Amino acid sequence: MKVIIAVFIVGLIGTVNCLNRNPLIRAPEETPKPTTTTTTSSTPKPLVDCDVQPDNEDDAILLPNPVNCESYYVCVGLDPILMPCPDGLHFNPKLKVCDWPDVANCTSQF
Repeated sequence: MKVIIAVFIVGLIGTVNCLNRNPLIRAPEETPKPTTTTTTSSTPKPLVDCDVQPDNEDDAILLPNPVNCESYYVCVGLDPILMPCPDGLHFNPKLKVCDWPDVANCTSQF
């Protein structure tokens, strides 16, 4: 009788383990492949061209800002640097200075 009970208990334990549907070893999860995104950007074209020579090599190159009369560009080598005029003044392209708006006679192209 003890043998039958032992077989019954072992069989019951085996049955309980068989009813457990969760596998002890799981299949590896599929890892998504990394995606590659390529973006391209273009350097915006400067509003002014500093590839000009001054009349006198000691002179700085000052160019009007084509979109805003209240500022101008100073060329440092080939790089334009935006400079503001003091409040209320416009850049005078003939005199190459910030001047009163009615004297500067500046017109924006845009």
